[in-house]
Amino acid sequence: MSQRLPSFSGFGSIMANLGEVQNQGFEIALNSTNIQNRNFTWNTSVGFSINKNKINHIYYDYDENGVEKDDTSNGWFIGQAIGTIWYYETDGVWQNTPEDIASAALVGQKPGDPKVVNHYTEDDRILEDGTRIPVYNDNDKVYQGTTAPPVYWNLRNDFTLWKDLTLSVSLYSYMGHKSRAG
Repeated sequence: MSQRLPSFSGFGSIMANLGEVQNQGFEIALNSTNIQNRNFTWNTSVGFSINKNKINHIYYDYDENGVEKDDTSNGWFIGQAIGTIWYYETDGVWQNTPEDIASAALVGQKPGDPKVVNHYTEDDRILEDGTRIPVYNDNDKVYQGTTAPPVYWNLRNDFTLWKDLTLSVSLYSYMGHKSRAG
């Protein structure tokens, strides 16, 4: 696994054997020669794969209750896939209305910022008048998918003309994943 390093080290990450990952998948590839004669050859290749992984152990480091710890700084969670997106859920954007301006200001935001869903309320601040002010931290983050595509397919056609000119057309797709950038 690629482990992030502190910025003062001068390096971004290192490859390290840090735990145990379980991989499962299926791959198939088919190749055919559709036409072959003296001046023309047409070959086709098709591939399809489904792959998934799950982190079983990280560092073998346990908390006081005997539960193995996740590594939130690297985005690794026991029982989840490598590349899991664990982030705040949003519910729209703060608008430029008096009500939204006031509500956004309570949590240090302004119109145009995303509205973060407050999933964990035990640590919220409650004012004397009973107003609840959300506190956003790791307890409010939720699993939102994975950056690793579980499904991949490709289709390639090669056309050879006059024995020494080859034209290739390739289509491919990664499916079932999300981007951290939105």
